[in-house]
Amino acid sequence: MKQKVITIKTDIKDAINKYLTFTKALNKLRPKEIDLISEMIYLFIKEKQNFKRKEDLWKKIFDYDSKVIYKENLKIEDYTLQSLLSSLRKKNVIVDNTIREVYIPDLSDSNFLLVFKFDINE
Repeated sequence: MKQKVITIKTDIKDAINKYLTFTKALNKLRPKEIDLISEMIYLFIKEKQNFKRKEDLWKKIFDYDSKVIYKENLKIEDYTLQSLLSSLRKKNVIVDNTIREVYIPDLSDSNFLLVFKFDINE
């Protein structure tokens, strides 16, 4: 089987965004939704070691101060943030103020691999 490997040098924040962008055909997220959920996942990964209980971590991700950071980083207004959060809830990306695990890449290793396997029938 022939393989094509493309190495992308990036930081954690950008890796999350690229992961969601590369899987856009599967996750059906719009670019602004990807930007917001990337910010939220980045904060989740960054803060994970500071919380013993996941419930408390999720509260942090969705609290007012975190939303202010998202708005500043994405240069969006509050109504846009609320609209994006609503959209992500409708798409079941956000459920009960948590991000579904399928959207959170495991970046614990510095060499994260995303593999697409095409089983081509001729």
